[in-house]
Amino acid sequence: MNYPLEMDTVDKEVFECKIDMTFMGRGCQKYTKCLAWSKAINVVAFASAGDICFVIPKQNNRCIAIANAVNAHNFPITCLRFVSWYHYNDFDLDYLITGATDGTVHLWAVRLSSRTVVAKLISKIGNAAGRPVNCCAGAVFSKEKNDIIVTIYAISDGSLVAEQNIVDRISLERIEKQSYEKIRFQPAFIVSAAVYIMSSDNILFILGTTSNNVEVICAKFAFISSQLRKTVTLQGHTDWICSIDIRDEFFTYENDIWVASGGQESIRIWRFDLLQGDVRRTNNDAQLKAQFMLFNEETKEVTNTVHITLQGILNAHEDWIYSVEWHSTK
Repeated sequence: MNYPLEMDTVDKEVFECKIDMTFMGRGCQKYTKCLAWSKAINVVAFASAGDICFVIPKQNNRCIAIANAVNAHNFPITCLRFVSWYHYNDFDLDYLITGATDGTVHLWAVRLSSRTVVAKLISKIGNAAGRPVNCCAGAVFSKEKNDIIVTIYAISDGSLVAEQNIVDRISLERIEKQSYEKIRFQPAFIVSAAVYIMSSDNILFILGTTSNNVEVICAKFAFISSQLRKTVTLQGHTDWICSIDIRDEFFTYENDIWVASGGQESIRIWRFDLLQGDVRRTNNDAQLKAQFMLFNEETKEVTNTVHITLQGILNAHEDWIYSVEWHSTK
C-alpha cells in the first residue's frame, strides 16, 4: 500500500531555511607575483591554485573576507597583474591578466557591483605550448567607447610575447585581436615586466632579466606596426631583477617617466626624460646611462629622444626584493 508522505513542522522549517555564505577560506598561491591591488578600483586579487580570489578592502584598508572567487585556469596560476591606464580611469572598471603553469594567459574585466566583485573573461590571449608563464603586464589606452589593451607575458624559454586587444567598454566584448612579433633574450629569462604607453602611438616594454639587466623595448600600437625594437640595456644590478614598476601617467611630471627596478637587496630609480626631436647629450654627463630615439613610422623622422638617468639606489633590505610598486601621494 502507498501512504502519502507528510512533512512535520521541523522538516518544513529545514526545507524553507535560507542558506547564505558567511565565510570563504582560500590559501594564496606560493608564487611572488600572485597578488595585486588595483589602482583603478578598490579590489585586491590573489591566486589560489587555478582560481582568482577577490577581496574588497574595508575601512583602514583591512582585508577581512573573500568577496568572490572565479575558476580561471585548469593549472596553478603563476602570475596575475592589473593593467596600468594611460588616462585617469573613472569607469569603475579594471583589467586583470593571469598566467598559469600550462602556458595559458587570460585577460579579465573586473567590476564592482552591489558590494561584490564581478569578473568576466575577455580573451584567452596566449597559449605557450605548456611552458610556464614567468610574468605578465599590460596597459590600456581609452578611445571613445573602446579600450586598447596591450599585454605582454614572458615564458621559460626566454621569449617575450605581446598582443593587442580592442574591447568594447560597454559590452566588454573583444572587437579585435592582433599579435606582435616574438622577441627572445636567450640565455637570459625575463622574470619581471611592465608596460607604459608614452603617447598615442609609442609604447615601452621594460623588462627585468636573469642577466641582471633592465631591457627596454620600444613598440607602436599593433595596427600601426607589429615590430618590437630592442633599444637599450640598463646595467648596474648585481643579480636577477625580480620586480619592475612604472609610475602611472596621471602621477608623472610633464615628460618624466619614473621606473623602479628591484634586484637583490637594492632598488634602482630610473628617470626617462622625453624630449621633442633629436636632442642627444654627450657621454660626459655622468648621470646619463642611455638614450634612444623614437621615430614616425611613416616618415621615419625622429619625433622624440629619450634620455635615461639613474636617480638613486635604495638599500633597504637584507634579502631579495620581490615587489616594488609606485603609489600616489594623495
